[in-house]
Amino acid sequence: EFVYFGGEKAEKNKDANVERLGWLPIYEVIKQSSMYLRFVRHDATSLSNIEFLCANRPVLTNWEMPYATILKEKEEGEFAQKEIVEKIREIRANPPALKGARKFYENRHNVGDFKRLLERIKTKGTI
Repeated sequence: EFVYFGGEKAEKNKDANVERLGWLPIYEVIKQSSMYLRFVRHDATSLSNIEFLCANRPVLTNWEMPYATILKEKEEGEFAQKEIVEKIREIRANPPALKGARKFYENRHNVGDFKRLLERIKTKGTI
C-alpha cells in the first residue's frame, strides 16, 4: 500500500492501494511507512528525506544526497513506472545500510554551528 501525506483531507481510494493521510506530524507518517519516495524537478536538501533516513527508513529520490537511493530521470521530469517499481523491489530485497545516516545529518545540520554562523554574519557582515 502507498500512502501520501499533506493536502486538505485524508481519504482512501478503495480501487487502488493508495491512501492520502492529509496533514499529520511527520513522525506519524514515518511510523506507518517502510520507505519514502520523493521525486521532484528541483529541490534543496529535503527535510522529510532526512527525517526518514534518521528513522532508519530507506529513501528513494532523484536528488543526490548521502544515504538515499538515487533514481535519475530518463529525461527531465520523466520517470518510468517500471523503473520505480524495480528499484522499490530492489530496496526491499536488499535494504541500504543506514547506520551512519542519523549521526551524519546531526553533524551536518548542527544547531550550534548554524547559530554561530548567523552570529558571525550579523557581527561581521560576511561568512
